[in-house]
Amino acid sequence: MFPAGYSGDALVEKTCAFLLSVSDEGTEEERFWVTCLGTSGALMAGDAYYTVDAAKRFPSQEFDISIRDDNWSRFTPASTIAKFELAKVEDSPYGLGGYYCDKNKLQVVLPLRDRYVDELRGLYILGHAGCDGIEFVLKPADECVYACYPIDEELRPVAPDFPAFVEGWSSGQISV
Repeated sequence: MFPAGYSGDALVEKTCAFLLSVSDEGTEEERFWVTCLGTSGALMAGDAYYTVDAAKRFPSQEFDISIRDDNWSRFTPASTIAKFELAKVEDSPYGLGGYYCDKNKLQVVLPLRDRYVDELRGLYILGHAGCDGIEFVLKPADECVYACYPIDEELRPVAPDFPAFVEGWSSGQISV
């Protein structure tokens, strides 16, 4: 894909992804920035927008392609994720693809691409219990997996670490 109106004379590489970043700095009109990521990994030109929806329209305006909302993935900055003890999570068999419990018919641990840091609460969201909005989370600098009960605004430890959580859930020793 090349930008609309690309004549072929300039050295522009093909775009393989779009990066939408949100800034806490700068003016309001610079809050949402879309950048094109080239096939070599180079960041190419982009544009700033007032809203997320306007920023998400950038690919269709510039490249004449549409990207469905479910094809945008949320990424958390590495500096934020670094606060969490994720080595045991990422090294486990369920580190990348998550954990789907056949017995409960539930994606208990989300795939890596769907996990994120809830910066408002300071929690790394690993997955969901499937009822009452209960989430499985990590706290910064803590290996313990917690069940976060939003109604009571309470964190309850459910396992000493990620491997013990998956083992406990799959064996039925852990439930919420």
